[in-house]
Amino acid sequence: MRRKLVDEALDEAKAIGLRNILALRGDPPRDEEYRLDTEDGEEERDVEANNEVFVWAVDLVRYIRRRHGDYFCIGVATYPEGHADESHPAEQNPEYDLPYLIEKTKAGADFLMTQLFYDLNAYLKFEKLLREHESGVFKDIPIIPGLMPIQNYQILKRTTILSHCKIPSALLEKLDPIKADDEAVKQDQEAFIFTPST
Repeated sequence: MRRKLVDEALDEAKAIGLRNILALRGDPPRDEEYRLDTEDGEEERDVEANNEVFVWAVDLVRYIRRRHGDYFCIGVATYPEGHADESHPAEQNPEYDLPYLIEKTKAGADFLMTQLFYDLNAYLKFEKLLREHESGVFKDIPIIPGLMPIQNYQILKRTTILSHCKIPSALLEKLDPIKADDEAVKQDQEAFIFTPST
């Protein structure tokens, strides 16, 4: 994302008293969506404002800290079941992500927010891994679990495929008899979300 857009978003957040920022890398923007035109209609070509400034989330965390000090409470993403991308296509493993998470945390993150999950045991194992990590950087940092209520069975299936999040077999067994009834699926969210893995 272009630096000018980041600066504008942060300045606007500050102006309205918003202090919590979740610093995500996200998908690379398509240039036409973020074209910044000058008054004469030519595309801005300022080298400092190009899309390469914030390649990784850690770049954004460092920039926010450098520009705004401790004004913002900065959160970063983490993945209880491991981040699914090209770097480790054969296996998701949260340990692969730890060097990057350590870097983001040391750069100035105040809290961690997890990717959505439905496997409570995977989350608890992940939290233990962080709290006991030899670096010590996760010992006291708040970890916010990414919980997404189940609105209907098809959305659940699609979302978990896109996020590479596992659905525990115990949860699938509970959902199977009611998967065609959206209202029934919505009724007992706590039982669904906190179903231990088998």
